[in-house]
Amino acid sequence: MVSLEVYCLLKDNIVLVGILSSLLATIVTYFCLLFWQYLKFHKLQGNYEGHRFEEEDPSIMKPDISSYAKIKYSYRNRLVITVKHSDRRWDGIIYMQAENYGSVVWKYDPHKSNEYNFGYKSCYVRKEKCKIYICVTGTPFLDGVHKKHMSMNADELMKEFIKDKEIFIK
Repeated sequence: MVSLEVYCLLKDNIVLVGILSSLLATIVTYFCLLFWQYLKFHKLQGNYEGHRFEEEDPSIMKPDISSYAKIKYSYRNRLVITVKHSDRRWDGIIYMQAENYGSVVWKYDPHKSNEYNFGYKSCYVRKEKCKIYICVTGTPFLDGVHKKHMSMNADELMKEFIKDKEIFIK
């Protein structure tokens, strides 16, 4: 009986049918996009080992483990990262702009009450059959222009940039 009344109401009111069908299509599309983003980025979550690069040749990774990272999928294109070095820890949020590129907003846990250490880094992802590489690099231009950066030539600035480069392997 109720279904017959709903049918009669919808049959005579085309505007209501249009609004309801548009609302249903919007909701279905929204959840399909959420699911698509989950499929793209949830594979990056897991435990990683961090390695630094050689200062003389920044394309060669040092074999010793310098840190451990844990990455969790948060929502849409956001991942939460926690990195533990020997005595310090930093937390951050990775905003993925594409499947292989993103940016990280990070902050260290303070040792002292008046210590503030935070910033912005770039993040690059390379997926292979068995491994995932996430390279996090500092951006000296975006971390704040310091007087020492302004007085550096291009080679010195590149060494400063490489010093903050770390790769995480899963």
